Amino acid sequence: MKKLIFFFCMLLVSKFTFADAWDNLTLEQAQAVVAELETNPYIFDYCDCCDRKGEYASNAYFLKVVLAEIVPCEWDNTYYSVKITADVIGRLKRTKSGLKLNKLLKAVDDPSKMVFMNYTWAYNKTTKMASPFYDVVAYDIYRI
Repeated sequence: MKKLIFFFCMLLVSKFTFADAWDNLTLEQAQAVVAELETNPYIFDYCDCCDRKGEYASNAYFLKVVLAEIVPCEWDNTYYSVKITADVIGRLKRTKSGLKLNKLLKAVDDPSKMVFMNYTWAYNKTTKMASPFYDVVAYDIYRI
């Protein structure tokens, strides 16, 4: 009986859990994100655990940022977020072995309009690879 109760409790808890998008930035961090996007406007928008339905959670969108602006954070007005307007260049399909890089597909869904430090990927000059934005611009969610 205890196992059955535990199972139902875990089922209930998992129903109310969701991905935590890191969009709460200090003003200095938001300014650094905007400055980086002005230097390199090409980003990947990717979230493998988002609760949006359809293709969004199974694709990475390749975007060219046209405009980046600092706005108050929607869920904590003591912080800021970076809102973007972007042209969708294409999407990459996610497979069990990772993103399928051999062809760029036409995008059929509207990607995120916010820069999330853990779901937005940009070119990292140090590693010379794409990295989450928190590795490109100094950001520590636990030290805000």
